[in-house]
Amino acid sequence: MNGKQQEVSCLDGTSYAADLIILGVGVVVNTGLAAAAGLCVENGIRVDAATRTSQEHIYAIGDCTNHYNPHYQRYLRLESVQNAVDQAKVAAAAICGKDVTYDTIPWFWSDQYDVKLQMVGLSNASDKVLVRREVETPNRLSVWYFRENTLQAVDAINNARAYMLGMKVLKMGVHLDQAKLIDPTVPLKPSELIQPVP
Repeated sequence: MNGKQQEVSCLDGTSYAADLIILGVGVVVNTGLAAAAGLCVENGIRVDAATRTSQEHIYAIGDCTNHYNPHYQRYLRLESVQNAVDQAKVAAAAICGKDVTYDTIPWFWSDQYDVKLQMVGLSNASDKVLVRREVETPNRLSVWYFRENTLQAVDAINNARAYMLGMKVLKMGVHLDQAKLIDPTVPLKPSELIQPVP
């Protein structure tokens, strides 16, 4: 870096100048033990709705699992504490003979000094992104991700109200009035923004 401006080049040919570059490389899940035990391994240890592996008496939870998410209708591997906690509850209930299904909408949070980040849902399959900036508080905003006008995820920065509304909308499966959503004069309340699904 040495006081010189750096540049990031992307696969699509675009490039961006930056004073500081932070690289998040993620992790590679360790599935060696699972593979040695003969379990099905596909981007993690494949588990069913009750966190059961391909061997009916072996359960797996947490970052290492690739589970089916009914809300997004696809298999996911989530690296999050809450995912591990929620899956542990399902696994324990299943081991005790209860008929349970892991059906949680993914959510994440992080505190970075005076910035609180809260995220609910998964944005990678979205086709539309809306940004709402709160006029009275410049450091409070939210990013709303849609696919075919259905909410997929919300990223909230110092905006717990946006996070809570996003969680509610995702759980209920209702639609939002998008014009009102990006209007900071309209309160972030279900009564103001939720529309019936057509």
